[in-house]
Amino acid sequence: VVAWDLRSGAIMSNQIYSELYTCTALKLHPTTDHFVAQSHANYIALFSTASPRYAMNKRKRYEGGHSSAGYPVTCAFSPDGDVVASGSSDGAICYYDYQTARV
Repeated sequence: VVAWDLRSGAIMSNQIYSELYTCTALKLHPTTDHFVAQSHANYIALFSTASPRYAMNKRKRYEGGHSSAGYPVTCAFSPDGDVVASGSSDGAICYYDYQTARV
């Protein structure tokens, strides 16, 4: 994942996320300066858009409740941002607490 300015086309960051598996979705948090990246590695990574810009939170990620198994699953936030939802390859929807990352 690389961030760039859509108006000018200028690159705003170096590669901020490098994973052996593909990233199937990016979602902005509705009330904070964060976004998440859904990975085919069966987890969702959390990033900051504040300083330091585009830093991945290496201590918090959303995992253990869903599986991608090669399917293009996606994620979303609840309107208040308290819940991170993810699809799963088994057809289930998994809900994570945004603050604790628990299922």
